[in-house]
Amino acid sequence: MQRITFANPKLRAVGLTALVTAFVIGAAVLLPPAGKPRVPAWALTTHVTSAVISLLLGAWVLYNPKGTANHKLAGKFWVLMMLTASFSAFFIQSWGRFSPIHIFSVWTPISLALGIYHVRKGNIIAHQKCMKGAYIGLIVAGVLAFALPGRFLWRLVFGG
Repeated sequence: MQRITFANPKLRAVGLTALVTAFVIGAAVLLPPAGKPRVPAWALTTHVTSAVISLLLGAWVLYNPKGTANHKLAGKFWVLMMLTASFSAFFIQSWGRFSPIHIFSVWTPISLALGIYHVRKGNIIAHQKCMKGAYIGLIVAGVLAFALPGRFLWRLVFGG
């Protein structure tokens, strides 16, 4: 019988991401809102703030020269903000349960971990695909948050 190890950095990154995601999902499921579904203010504030920072900083990172010290520093902060937005989303349940938009919150940490793995291995093309994909996912999730009736941002903008 072969022993499963996490010596492979790719497996380690994906495993850690899956563990943290499972923990956050578990906490969100085990601690459902009491009574009428409500969105905790801290979760909404954290989520929107980190998503807006991710949107702006991500555009800066994509626009400016790659491989520089500024790119690397901004990229690390962008990853942190993206993870914060992803994990805080699990505590935002407009209807008292997860919605299809939460798929982005599961996929984003995996895409980011793969992007980091690829750049460390020198596979810049794969790194760019993972990071651009995460950024596009951020934009799509933001559009859906505004466009789907009943979601908090939709009610905020359109008064529903």
